[in-house]
Amino acid sequence: MIAWGYVSDRMGERRWNLFRGCLVGAVGLIAAGVLGGFWSLLAMCLATIGFYGSKRPFWPLPSTFLTGTAAAAGMALINSVGNVHGFMGPFVVGWIKDSTGSFANGLYALAGFMVLAAVVTVAGVQAPRRQPAPIGAQATAAE
Repeated sequence: MIAWGYVSDRMGERRWNLFRGCLVGAVGLIAAGVLGGFWSLLAMCLATIGFYGSKRPFWPLPSTFLTGTAAAAGMALINSVGNVHGFMGPFVVGWIKDSTGSFANGLYALAGFMVLAAVVTVAGVQAPRRQPAPIGAQATAAE
């Protein structure tokens, strides 16, 4: 999480780092469903890297297009949806396990949500335009 956040901050790019984090999480979940035993544990570790790696690029995004009270309300809405998902995620996995008899299908569903998050990130979030530094800004800062 720290390394992914450092890279995201250093690059100044949030959208594609979030996209990559979601894809890494999805690949890890799919691999955990397909593989078994020790390899499934390693795949879950990969999924965890994707989950926590996507947090750092995610949270600065709302403030790129929301300001003031809208930014506070937007972040509160995001947090509320996240709290609801804290209940719904295990519920959906349990329901799918009861319906199909396999936890792997629940992992596939969670991977599908991660892929959906990746697609929404690329399609729905506009990258902020980088403004070139004004000519002479380097000289002013050095003086």
